[in-house]
Amino acid sequence: MIGSKEDARGIMAEVRTFLANGLKLEVSEEKSGIRKADEGAMFLGYQLKTYGDGRTRRMIKGGRAVTMRLPGDRMQLHVPVDRLARFAERQRLGNIYTNRGEARCELINNSDVAILTGYNALMRGLAEYYKLGTLWKDEVGRLHHLWWWSFMKTISRKHKCSVRKTAERLRNGDSLGLWYEGRHQRRFMPMFRLKDVRSTPASARVDRQTLAHIHFAGRNDIVDRLRARACQACGTEDVPVEVHHVRKMSDMAGTTLWTRVKAARTRKRTVLCHDCHVAHHAGRLQERLDRMVQA
Repeated sequence: MIGSKEDARGIMAEVRTFLANGLKLEVSEEKSGIRKADEGAMFLGYQLKTYGDGRTRRMIKGGRAVTMRLPGDRMQLHVPVDRLARFAERQRLGNIYTNRGEARCELINNSDVAILTGYNALMRGLAEYYKLGTLWKDEVGRLHHLWWWSFMKTISRKHKCSVRKTAERLRNGDSLGLWYEGRHQRRFMPMFRLKDVRSTPASARVDRQTLAHIHFAGRNDIVDRLRARACQACGTEDVPVEVHHVRKMSDMAGTTLWTRVKAARTRKRTVLCHDCHVAHHAGRLQERLDRMVQA
């Protein structure tokens, strides 16, 4: 049993020596140590600590009645607030301590569907990782509130209206979301909610990287890819198509990322199948079309 901090430091010194000499491993000073169970320690983004509800019971000990606390401490996983705060700052969602979401003005050149898709990917990725926590919905709920206001303010800034009008426009029954034209029918994309996350892990891969940037910083908007149903050169339908920029993007070298994204989203584009796209870049598109006509 560890009695003091000096005893803990002595044990850690023995552990470092054994790992260095026996296993040729080094111990990270920031991530390794001996701490009290009720204070907890950080592990893979979680805070591990024991929790007891403090229940007491009247019992007989040593021939007399005493009140003793029950040893019911349980190990739990909790979501650190500082991790959520750094995530909100890194994704420019706002300040979690002041509970104030901020608009991401650099995204207003995207379509509404692309913005919602990216925001959903951000929040779903973090919620899927922390859903193993004991009270994860209560703890992640602070960030979800910040995320909700950030999205609503971004859409409102794009359409130059209030958050109230934006919420009314997005409301569909008990949920909020956007309608968009899919490949074959009109579909509804709802805003992400924490209650949509399954309580049991669907797979062991809970640390998958969030790929929200492909919706925000891609050269082609997601709506362009959803509406592209036929090649504009050869007329082929029901095949994978690609969006080709008529004017090259090479003249945007040296500019910022969001300047390039804005130029890519607003320049003239045409939808081509993969074969026509490759032939166009090789300068043989007309030759390919002539062969198709002769065949």
